[in-house]
Amino acid sequence: MVNEKDTSQRSGITVRRMTSKRLNKLALNYCKKYIVSSKRLSEYLLKRVYLEEKDSDKKKILSEEIQKITNRMIEFGLVNDYEAASAKLRCNLKSGYAPAMAVSFAAKRACVDLELVEDILPEAIRDSFQKPCNDCIEEDIDDVLLARLALKRRRRGPFRVSGRSVNTDKRDIGWLQRRGYTFDIIRKAMELSD
Repeated sequence: MVNEKDTSQRSGITVRRMTSKRLNKLALNYCKKYIVSSKRLSEYLLKRVYLEEKDSDKKKILSEEIQKITNRMIEFGLVNDYEAASAKLRCNLKSGYAPAMAVSFAAKRACVDLELVEDILPEAIRDSFQKPCNDCIEEDIDDVLLARLALKRRRRGPFRVSGRSVNTDKRDIGWLQRRGYTFDIIRKAMELSD
């Protein structure tokens, strides 16, 4: 009992066939769930084709269809490289990463050019660290202030509730180093003496 259109029977398990229509549905559902860039959507669809389709000729045909689907999603406004990069960058900044590391991670995770993410950085910093009363913080935010904001958000360093010790300072220094801050910035943010 094989339905030629959508499914095939393999060892008692019904497997849906990969078609252009199914690729459109997969793309639409993926864009509904996530803020995606065009390259990220293309990679996702290509992965699904190569995982689910066994016929190499059909893989080639469906791979060519992916670019058309991606362009259609861009036209509908469901795929936006700028928004995908901005969302990843803001997430990284709020997680406490130094700006340079946040930019490189955002470019890699959103599958966009590094230059685009670098252009978004000042706006993302302002958006990520606005005060609750919607007063914008000053325009020239330096790395020390970002490190202090990361420490405050995670209740580390001078913002520890339980108090500081040499061991907690070492852990907090290591935490900031793993997020891409230099020791000079860490020393100023942690209010450590020379």
